[in-house]
Amino acid sequence: MSYIELIAERESANDESYTLVEYLAKDGSKVSEGSAVASLEGSKAVIEISSPKTGYIFFLEKIGSIIEVGEIYAIISENPEFDIKTIKKNTAKEKLNLSFKNTEILNKFTANAFKAIGSEKIDEKYFADMEIVTKIDVQNYLKNKNTSKDTELIKYEQTLIKKNKNMQKIAVIGAGHAGNLVYDSILRRDDQTVVCFFDNYKDKSHEIGGIKVSGLATTENIYEQFKKKYFDALVISPGIIDFRKNLFEDLEKLGVPFANVIHPNVEIGTNVMMGRGNVIFSGTIIGTETRIGHNNFVASRCNFEHHNVIGNHNNFGPSVTTSGLVSIGSENIFGTGIFIEPKLKIGNNSTISSGSILQKNIGDELIFKTKVNSIIKKKS
Repeated sequence: MSYIELIAERESANDESYTLVEYLAKDGSKVSEGSAVASLEGSKAVIEISSPKTGYIFFLEKIGSIIEVGEIYAIISENPEFDIKTIKKNTAKEKLNLSFKNTEILNKFTANAFKAIGSEKIDEKYFADMEIVTKIDVQNYLKNKNTSKDTELIKYEQTLIKKNKNMQKIAVIGAGHAGNLVYDSILRRDDQTVVCFFDNYKDKSHEIGGIKVSGLATTENIYEQFKKKYFDALVISPGIIDFRKNLFEDLEKLGVPFANVIHPNVEIGTNVMMGRGNVIFSGTIIGTETRIGHNNFVASRCNFEHHNVIGNHNNFGPSVTTSGLVSIGSENIFGTGIFIEPKLKIGNNSTISSGSILQKNIGDELIFKTKVNSIIKKKS
C-alpha cells in the first residue's frame, strides 16, 4: 500500500465521535514523520494528530466535520498526486473480503482493527456490544486471549455500601462506557440506585449490572417513562456538550427532575452551593464557598480551590486543578492534567487542552494549548 489512513481512534471512553477543528498542514502538502497535521476535538480535550510517516497529506473531511470513531479523515501518501476517491472503495473491499458470520459486527471494525487481527482467530461475540471496534480494542482482546491460565485475572468484587430502603431511583442517559462509570458511582451510594438506562445506540438487550436499556434517549421517550413513574430523577453521563445541554434544558422545561451523582469519597467544603444534574467522580475536592451550576461533568481527582464559580454544562477531564477565586463560564471542555492560576476568568464554549497551564484569562470560543517540546529516543 502506497498510503497510510488516518483514522479517528477512541482516545476517551466518553467519545464516539470527534470534530475536526483545524488543519495543521496544508491539504496536499508534504509532511514529515511526527509533524502535527490536524486537531480533533472530543468531549474532554483537543487532540493533536501527528503524521505516522513522511509523505503527502490529503484530507477527506472539511474543518468542522464530525468524525465518527473508526472513520478515515485523511491519508498520508507517498505520491504527491493521489485520487482520494479510491480510499473509501478500497476500505469497503477490505471489509467484504473478511469471513465474518455476523455482518453487523463486521461493519463495526475499523480498517486498522482489521489489520490488527491479522491471521488470529477471534470470537465475534466479544465485540458484539461495542459501537465501534478500533485497533486498540483488538489489541486488548488478543492480549487477554493469549494470557496463559497461570496469569489469568480474577474478578475483584469490592464490598459495597448497604442501600437504604427509601432510595432515589435514578435513570441514566447513556449506557456506553461513560454510563458504566456513572453506574459505578451510584452503586457506592446508600441513597440512590440505578433503575434504567436510555441510549440512542444500544438496544433493549444491552445491560449494565443487570439493568437494561429502556429505550431511546429522546425527550419524548424519557418524558413518557417519567410520567409512568419508572424513575424519580435523571442524570446524563458525560459526552458531547451540545447533546447534554439540549436534553437537559428540554426535560427541565417538562418538569423532569435531575439528580446530582457524587461519588461518596468526594470532599466538599463548607458553604458549597450546587445546582442539578452534576456528575462528580471519585477523589475530587471542592473548596469552601465554591458555586457550581447545572449539568457539569467532573472526572476523577479534580481540585477546585476556595471561592470558585463554575457555570453550566462543562466537561472536566481527570486532574483539573484550579487555584482560588477562579471563574469558569459554561459549555467549556477541559482535558486532563490542567493547572489554573488564581483569580483567572474563563469564558464560554472554549476548549483547554490536556497538560495546559493557564496564567491568563481565556475568552469565549477559544482553543488553548500549552506547547510542550517532547523528545523520544532509544536507550543507549
